[in-house]
Amino acid sequence: MRATPLILTLLGCFVLLSACASENEGVSDLDGDLADGDGDAVVNDGDAVEEAENDGEEADGDSEEDRPVGMTFVEFEWQNLPDDIVDTRLCAEAADPENAPDTIYIDCAMEGENYVETPHAPKDNLLVVAYNMERGYKVDEIIQQFQSGSEVAGPDVILVSEADRGCSRTGRRYILQDIAKALKMYFVYGVEFIELPREEGSGGQITAMCEHGNGILSRYPLGNVRLIRHQTNVDWSGDAGEPRLGGRMAITADVKVGERYLGLSAIHFESSLSDEPRHAQALEMIADIRERPVPVVIGGDFNSGFYKVDLQYGTDTDQVIRPFLDAGFFDAHQSLPVEERTTAPHSGFLLDLMLCNADVFSDPGIGSRENFAELSDHLPVWATVTVP
Repeated sequence: MRATPLILTLLGCFVLLSACASENEGVSDLDGDLADGDGDAVVNDGDAVEEAENDGEEADGDSEEDRPVGMTFVEFEWQNLPDDIVDTRLCAEAADPENAPDTIYIDCAMEGENYVETPHAPKDNLLVVAYNMERGYKVDEIIQQFQSGSEVAGPDVILVSEADRGCSRTGRRYILQDIAKALKMYFVYGVEFIELPREEGSGGQITAMCEHGNGILSRYPLGNVRLIRHQTNVDWSGDAGEPRLGGRMAITADVKVGERYLGLSAIHFESSLSDEPRHAQALEMIADIRERPVPVVIGGDFNSGFYKVDLQYGTDTDQVIRPFLDAGFFDAHQSLPVEERTTAPHSGFLLDLMLCNADVFSDPGIGSRENFAELSDHLPVWATVTVP
């Protein structure tokens, strides 16, 4: 008997509820991050949206006639970071978290460095990876896969979700800096959350305040870097298991490949069971990308639990990926069978994607459980991207 859309929708809800309940004892969670207990989204009027743009001069050799119409490329101001920088903090609220003027819209600087030893020759196609690294618990093994693994060695760009900076749970390491140094790449980093101390909880023990966020690694120069803290967010400051200041954010940049450009956005959408915050965050990113003068690859952990259900059963429940597709975006992995698209192997969800507002993708791949299931609670996704 052919199931009706209503039954299938209910089935999808049941699957999600069951998985979340078994993982977190009933607390709303798709990707392992506990959502605020009441799940209420805090909607801001837009004034608090953080778009921290780096200052600096136009990059050498970036002549006006070579740029797309409306394009100005300002290379990030690389900061000559010391090897041990984790005792410093990027967010003003870290000085006095108990008296933070806002528990979501925190004031954080971006950070980045250039570890490229010899500039790479321009090429037509880039290997782009999106990866939720689960805070970086297994960063050395992740580096090894990117250096010499059989599946995705030598990426040109990595869009990173969930990377710690100076947290006790990951050995007080700066995860993005360690990867960039090992792979000899540029990196930029933005803080999603100030992690507050706790003895235990779903986010692991935090013995001292630290930072956690998203970033971009690239073999080629990065510029026009911005941190966008979403207008619709969930307040985590009162979460008993994972108290934090801050909220979901994206870090965006343009990568300069010779005299050509590609836009990048590394995201990590909200993990509450309701699609409402994620839907708003998706619409915000679509609006941002529409204003950019070059095609943009957006990738990371969309927490899009209903998308796989819709692909499997032809339902129309998802409110996270559907707005992108309706706006003309391409799904890098749309050619793969849905049963091969699970990116959260412990729950069976499809949460991690790469999308673009131009048809630039080929040769998509998803990390195998054999090589990646023990490195993070998410599998990496990747594709070849033709630079326009």
